[in-house]
Amino acid sequence: MTLIIISIIATVVWCYVLWGKAYFIENSRNKLRAKPLTTEQLLVLSRTMPLYSRLPKSLQVQLCGHIQVFLAEKQFSAGGELTINDNMRLLIAANACLLLLNRHSNYFTNVKSIVLYPSAYRAKQTSHQHGTVAQVDQIRLGESWPWGTIVLSWSDSLQGSANEEDGHNVILHEFAHQLDQQNGGATGTPKLSDKNSYKHWHGIFSEEYNTLRKKVCAQKRSVIDAYGATNEAEFFAVVTETFFERPLELRQQHPALYETLYQYYQVDPVSWFE
Repeated sequence: MTLIIISIIATVVWCYVLWGKAYFIENSRNKLRAKPLTTEQLLVLSRTMPLYSRLPKSLQVQLCGHIQVFLAEKQFSAGGELTINDNMRLLIAANACLLLLNRHSNYFTNVKSIVLYPSAYRAKQTSHQHGTVAQVDQIRLGESWPWGTIVLSWSDSLQGSANEEDGHNVILHEFAHQLDQQNGGATGTPKLSDKNSYKHWHGIFSEEYNTLRKKVCAQKRSVIDAYGATNEAEFFAVVTETFFERPLELRQQHPALYETLYQYYQVDPVSWFE
């Protein structure tokens, strides 16, 4: 009986601690979201992120609040010879937080740090071929690690943000991987609300992924970049870039896919470009 009472008390205390921590975090985030960006920061966004200027005022305000939380909670560090400044942090945060608009979010809870390289960088990758394991160099623009780190090429991040209509944005790409990885692995399916949503998602995404693979094999062009045919995880990241930066073409050519992404991200980028 004594052990049962102790167990109950321990459970109550533990729940109280968790509730208290969650309350403290949310209270802190509410204060951060209420703090406006400076005039200088807004000028930086309008100059380096044209997509920000396309947003309706209500989403601009929401995005600025998310940016404040992101900047307060995430750590930035340099890879290679790069000096990171506040404007660089702002640009990364603003693009990443586009994925959080109108949605309940825990601010990419697994991401603890963002590493910026000056430009495309070399990374070791294990290659398995014909029973032989080898370490090969790969040139990368970014990568997403499920245990808490995003790595980005700064020059490519800046370029992707500055051109909001080319369908290429490495920041959106790598943070979409983080949404995917919230389920525990990179499968191309982020965390959804219920079983029916998963069933619908798999039906649409499987068909669209296989269609893209066939187009790539036949060397046919698509609004979705060919890199999306690599695997299901890359497909989700690539179509996220397309959804936010080439929404008119995506909706026209792949209406079911656009609608599925609209239901997930809870924003309609077509209206921003019209």
